[in-house]
This record gives sequence, structure tokens and C-alpha cells, in this order.
Amino acid sequence: GKIVLSVIHLDRWTWFVTLGLLAVPLWALKAYPWIPNEFMHFILAWMIGLLGMIFAWVLQRDTFLFTPPVPRQVLKIMQLFSGESFQILRRAKLPGWLDRPILDDPDHEQPQLEHAPALIQKRQSFFKSKRHQLAFRMLAFFQAVSVTSLILSHLSQPITGRVNIVYYLLAWAEWPFMLFVLFPVILRRLTIRSSIAFEKDEKLIRKVTTSTKESLLRDYGRLAQVIGMERRAARNEEGWTAEENGFWQRRDAMQWVLRGLRKYDTLPLTDRREFWVMFAAWDAADQGVACTREISEAFRLMGVDNSERTVNHIIRLVNFDGNPSLTWMKMKAVFGLACADRPTVEAAEDLRWSFDKIDTNGDGKLTIFEIADAFKSMHLGLTIDDIANLLFIYYGGAKPTITRQEYVDFVMSKRTETAR
Repeated sequence: GKIVLSVIHLDRWTWFVTLGLLAVPLWALKAYPWIPNEFMHFILAWMIGLLGMIFAWVLQRDTFLFTPPVPRQVLKIMQLFSGESFQILRRAKLPGWLDRPILDDPDHEQPQLEHAPALIQKRQSFFKSKRHQLAFRMLAFFQAVSVTSLILSHLSQPITGRVNIVYYLLAWAEWPFMLFVLFPVILRRLTIRSSIAFEKDEKLIRKVTTSTKESLLRDYGRLAQVIGMERRAARNEEGWTAEENGFWQRRDAMQWVLRGLRKYDTLPLTDRREFWVMFAAWDAADQGVACTREISEAFRLMGVDNSERTVNHIIRLVNFDGNPSLTWMKMKAVFGLACADRPTVEAAEDLRWSFDKIDTNGDGKLTIFEIADAFKSMHLGLTIDDIANLLFIYYGGAKPTITRQEYVDFVMSKRTETAR
């Protein structure tokens, strides 16, 4: 977005430099009146096109200069990105057991990228990205002036002679070439050039990182709600938590699945996307089925005494087809029933339960060290710095300890806040 805005934003420097350079062909037309206007337009237009091609080449050279080279062997390229899939990376950040399959292979030696040529050879780009943006802005302004001049010259003076007509048409041919061929290439390369090396948008990187950490905290709150839904149902002796199979029939499960799907559809799009991310992380084998051990281990580390029984109850709740696997449709129903349109009292009860599990000394307060230790034991991808940063953002200042109610408000706010 910033690169595109840099094209349409014209400052004084762009005006002065562009008009100063345009004085050269104007002077040539006045000094040599025998030169046809159409020929001068043809030369000017394709000079702009040549400058655009040179500019695109310079941007490509700069990109390669600051980018680490990728191995040429296909096998090494595949090894380089092995274990970097979206599901595997997210799976490692959710609560669960540490030595998960596919997460780590001690016999696999991960190839390393080489340093960028600019760092090895200590070569610098001729221009920084801001200077590149200025050059692009001037190039686009040149193009606009050239097209405007073509239109005005035809309106003010008719074209005479076949040669001049050919020059005029060739000058017009440069415009679509520049607009539909060169400009997209330059925009793409300039965007890449502005995001590598020492010119990264640190503010944007921090914003994305913070949003990712908030999503992990939201996932933790959602899992606590799923646990709370089963805990309340067991306390109320609902049929799907009874050990005897006769208390819960498939038609009951079908009704609850349909109810859960309807409630799931009422969730915001960002929440539904994050629920899908959680399911995809549990479906590491890409079979469309969540691994029940993943869920069971996550519940166990979060403090559930009998996590396998809790998972079995959840399976029974949505087992309308006699298949004990948790497909995406069943998980959507579970998420809808547990997290969509739930009373605030129940959500607060679920988070107070998780607070009590983390508060090992029972003093009614949590320090950031206690929270960090608890999340570390759950293998949740939040460090002490992440927790301190999230607390600082929410409370607007340093918050070394929080009470039970503050913890509830904190997790609920991050759980319901739309990621930006």
C-alpha cells in the first residue's frame, strides 16, 4: 500500500526535477524547429520506457544482492522447508506434549541458508528504498506528462505525412507497454526491495507478532471454554457425559451438532478462521481428522484430571454417525457450542478455573513468572516477554501481578478482540 501511495503522491521535489528534465526536449524543439513533434514524442516516450526497464533491472539486482541464495539442489530446497508447514508451526505453539511426532527428527540435519551477497562482499545498494520510490514517482510523472503531451499535440496541430503518423502511433504504443508490463514488475520488485535487508518495517513486524501472540492467548481461552462446557455437563449429569451408552443416542448427537453448527456460523469471520487454524494444527496428517491425543494432552497439561474421559465425552456429544473420529464438521459444532453466544458468567467461570490451576501457591494473585512457568509447562508458545508485553498493551503500563478478576478480563478481552 505504501509503495502504491508513493506513486500518486507528488511533492515539490518531484515537480521541480521532472519539469527541469522536460526542459531539455522543449529546448530541442525550439532550437531545431525542423524536428517533427511526433518524432520528439517518439524519442521521449521510448526513453521513458528504456528508463523503466533499467529501473526494473536495478531493483532485481538489489533484491538478489540482499537476499540469501537458495540451494540449487531440489532435495536441499525441500529439506530447507521441511517441518515449516503452517500446521506444524502452529501445532508446536498449542498446548500439548513436547515430543510430538513430526515436530523434531534428531537424525535430520537442517540445511542452512548462506549469507546474502551484500553482507559477504560488503556491497551496498546504489539507492535506498526511499530513493527508489522517488525515482519511481518521477518515472510515473514523466509517463503522465508524455501521454498528456501526445493528446495536446494532436489537438493543437494536425499530423501530416505518413512517417509522422508512424512516429505518433509508436509513441502511443509505449504507454500500454509501460502501464501493463513494466509498472506491475516495478511495483512488485519495489515492494520486495522495501521489505528486506535493513529497511524492514519494524513497526509492522511487531504488530503482526503481537497479533499472533494474542491469537495464542485466545486459543488458550477457547480451550478453557471447551473444558468448562464438559465440566458443567458432567456436574449436571447430562446424557452425553454418562458412562452408559443408552443415555445418549445418535439422534441426540445430530440435534446438538446442528445446533452447534448454527451457533458457529454466527461467529465473526476472524474467529472462525482461528478455529480452523487450531483444527488444522491438530490434523497434522492432513486426513481431515483431529488427533484425539493432541486434544487429550492439551487438556491434561491445562489441569484436567482425567483428560481422556473429557475427550471421550466430547466425542460422544457429536458422534452422530457412529464414527469416533473428530472431523472438521464435528469440531465446528464443538467450538460453536462451547464458545459462541455463551453467557459471560460461564466464560468467567472457565477462566477462573484456569486461574486456580495456574495459581499454585493459592494466594489469589498471579505474577508474570507464574503465568510464564505455567504456559511453559503446557508448551504454549508464549514467553515471559510475550506475557509482559500483552499485559502492558492491555493495561497501558507495567503489570507485574494480576488478580483473579483481572486475569479473567485480560484473557476474555484478548479472546474476543479481532486480530488486526
